[in-house]
Amino acid sequence: MGDYIIRLPGKTVALTLKLIDNTTPANNPIIGYDCEVSIRRLSDDKWWDFSNSEWDTVAFGALTADQKQALTDKGDGSYEYDWNQATADASAEREYEMHYKVTSAGAFQNTVGKDHWIFTTELPAGVWDYDLASKEATAKTGTDAGELLVASRAGIAGRLSISGTIVTLYEVDGYT
Repeated sequence: MGDYIIRLPGKTVALTLKLIDNTTPANNPIIGYDCEVSIRRLSDDKWWDFSNSEWDTVAFGALTADQKQALTDKGDGSYEYDWNQATADASAEREYEMHYKVTSAGAFQNTVGKDHWIFTTELPAGVWDYDLASKEATAKTGTDAGELLVASRAGIAGRLSISGTIVTLYEVDGYT
């Protein structure tokens, strides 16, 4: 399923694919592969054209090189691309799906991943009423107050409550 990431509109964000070899005892990072990202805007099902800096109407199975962007191998198992949401959508409040794929030949060719990014100034009710079964909520601090990552993790069930700058994850049998 991927991560759900909430950011304020108009930010440049690092789109990141993390590759690890979970068949090794140390979960070794996978480096040296070619990876790409494609970005789908959910409001109208259009895909970002990296070559022409515009949104295209194209079916997922018909994406061309213009709708795909190479990720930079960071040498630690992560592959990144800095995407400027302000340039792509004039800082509008929008939701996107980021589709990642390993394209080079090898044991991990065609491995895919997906993130769901929400750029908003308000907290959408659907996210905060979200069933947190198998999710973990993590408040993050930094220059962007209120940034929140709801990551796919096993073992947590409950609901999330936000009051001002306090984030509380309530479990089924109490709260933490």
